[in-house]
Amino acid sequence: MAAIVAASRQAIDDSTAGNQAGRPFVVQTGAGLARTLDATDGFEPIAESLGTIASGSRLVDGTVRVTKSPQLPVATLLDGRRAEQPAEVLVTLATASTLAVHIGDDVEVAAADQHAVSYRVVGVVVDPADRTAQGAILNDADLEPSAVAVWASDHDPASLKTVRTALERRTASYQTLDSALETSDERLPDAIADLKYVPWVLMAVASCVLLGLLLALLPVARGDVAGLQAAGMTARAASSPIVICVAASVLVGHVLGVVGVQASLALARDPLSAAIGQYWLVVPVPWTTTILSLAVVAAGIVVVPHVVAVAEIGQTWRSRRSPKVASGPIYSALALLVGVLVMGAASLGTLSVPPSQVTLAAPLGAVLVAGGLPAFMRRALASRKSRAATRVIDLRLSHGVHGAVTFACIVIAAASSHSAQVSQDSSAFESSTRAEAPSGSLLIDALPDDAAGTLTRRFTDLGGEQFDAYEVPLETDTQLRVTSPDLIRCMSERHTLDPDAVPAECLPTGTYSTINTVVISTTSIPAPSADPALIQGGEVGVLTFPTGSRTASTTNTVAASPGDTLGGHLPGLVLPADPDVLDQYGLQPGGTQIVVLLDFGSLGEQAKASLRSDVARLGPGAQVMDSTGDSAYQRDRVVAAGQAMAAGVLASVILILAAAVVALAHRRTMRVLIDIGTPSRPRVGMALRWAAFPALSILATLPIIVAAAQVAGVGSFADSGYWWAVPPATLLLASVVMPALLLRVPPRLGE
Repeated sequence: MAAIVAASRQAIDDSTAGNQAGRPFVVQTGAGLARTLDATDGFEPIAESLGTIASGSRLVDGTVRVTKSPQLPVATLLDGRRAEQPAEVLVTLATASTLAVHIGDDVEVAAADQHAVSYRVVGVVVDPADRTAQGAILNDADLEPSAVAVWASDHDPASLKTVRTALERRTASYQTLDSALETSDERLPDAIADLKYVPWVLMAVASCVLLGLLLALLPVARGDVAGLQAAGMTARAASSPIVICVAASVLVGHVLGVVGVQASLALARDPLSAAIGQYWLVVPVPWTTTILSLAVVAAGIVVVPHVVAVAEIGQTWRSRRSPKVASGPIYSALALLVGVLVMGAASLGTLSVPPSQVTLAAPLGAVLVAGGLPAFMRRALASRKSRAATRVIDLRLSHGVHGAVTFACIVIAAASSHSAQVSQDSSAFESSTRAEAPSGSLLIDALPDDAAGTLTRRFTDLGGEQFDAYEVPLETDTQLRVTSPDLIRCMSERHTLDPDAVPAECLPTGTYSTINTVVISTTSIPAPSADPALIQGGEVGVLTFPTGSRTASTTNTVAASPGDTLGGHLPGLVLPADPDVLDQYGLQPGGTQIVVLLDFGSLGEQAKASLRSDVARLGPGAQVMDSTGDSAYQRDRVVAAGQAMAAGVLASVILILAAAVVALAHRRTMRVLIDIGTPSRPRVGMALRWAAFPALSILATLPIIVAAAQVAGVGSFADSGYWWAVPPATLLLASVVMPALLLRVPPRLGE
């Protein structure tokens, strides 16, 4: 699983590097700065437009890219060479397949609004992130700068004064290759993105199982060592072959497994990558996962025998001394007392308005109470009416799993209270705040005008229907921002032009951005439209800031109608492209646009992957926000649910392993009870009391979990969902298994 995720991520990294021609910087700008960059050494132009590629009767629509430098490594070259002459062309793998052309064949390429020209195919390229991309790459030494929106460079664009000024005015943007690679996970196909954390979960489960097997094998290993010692070998000489055998078996098996997986994936590389629309050049070894899992296994082999040996020595020492006071109940009582005090202090914190930060300590109190409960539950369950021997067996059985039960209660109290708190908090915030962007949309901020037009045409060609585009105004001297009329009123009452100087109560509620940007409509609209959460009495507040200042120069209000998709990361106010309106506010188009593809999430997986690749090429310096997946609040709930499930599995595995070891240690006791004719009813009662110990401890912890989540959370516990109940339910199921482990009739002595 980790290798598949790594291969998909590597394909996206290769695609990103190819889009930037391997250069560390890429600048995205309009025609105003193009001639300056064209005259500056170290900036390589990459023009792009929609066009057609044809061969005979076959024709495909695709992207036509033009470079000025013959050897500029745009895209990944699979076969042949780069185009060096004006009459030579590179075609993509998908185009070569669709047109059935090979190196040396002729094709006709027509860029947007141009006549078709014949070119000789000299190479085949591929976009590793989108193997279905149709297109061609040409070489033109006379490429007109005004046709170029993207420039690859070895120099930091911010070091040039002209570029730095354009960046400050938002008429240009740039991105480093390193920052683009850091965001590669955002372009992972949905099927791969869902698997990102699966390898870690599987590794944790496999490690628990392996460590449990090592614990279960220890009694057998000790018996083998004892037999070898009886034959005259020293303890070290007797144990070394066993340790070496186990370590070699596990480690060699692990290495062979990794080699086998990598070899299998290498052979199946092409069909696997084709299934998700990528082209994997390599299948990298997931070194982090591999080394970490090896380290866990090696640590288990080394540590487990020593931990058990130390525990046995400590148990022997404790059994030989005669303590006057048992320290266990004292520690448990102390944990209970401190936990109750912390919970009480946290509850008092809810009485203040707003609630005090001390309420966040409620989960800590729940953990302390949960850690102290099992000791008292164990004593309460010991049968006082039964015979002394039965009480001793009850206490010894419960003592064997006491540590595991305490650990399980602590883990479940922490995980369940956290899951409940996160669920209710996210539900409360989500219901009171508008989303950052419309659900299912793809937001691209700061695309050059030509690139925005190309992208929206590609979107509609792939089946998209709903999109909005807004012109970003030039902010040379002033910046226009929108807010609520209440904030303007508060500023006026306090005689200040600094919005940060007013109380938080003056800020608008129900919106992600309390002070938002103002843009110009690219379509005809009769009147301004705004974020509904900013509208009061049919008006919104307008702030004018000198560029770079946090203090406004003027404030005003303007009539506006609600815009359902506005707010959050989208603009807060859209003005009509009416010259009179723009002159009123001193605005003019800046040459870049904000594009939001509203029904992007309804497209097929292949179409979404193609559009993501288009965005990476057309707008390498643009900011992209993909809202097709879960919202931030939903992701928080999913992570909390995953943590709850993992905690439940971990606690249950630990409890069952501890119970299995205890049952194994008491098999002679149970065999003797059967041999002396003890009826089944007392033995069943003994097993049920043993299983009731963890079950009742967990049930006693439930109200503590509910109280902690209610105190620490900002919402109602009714919004906590049901995932918080998964860990205790899982542990209760594990408790049901415990009697079967103890009641299984062991072999007779000596068999």
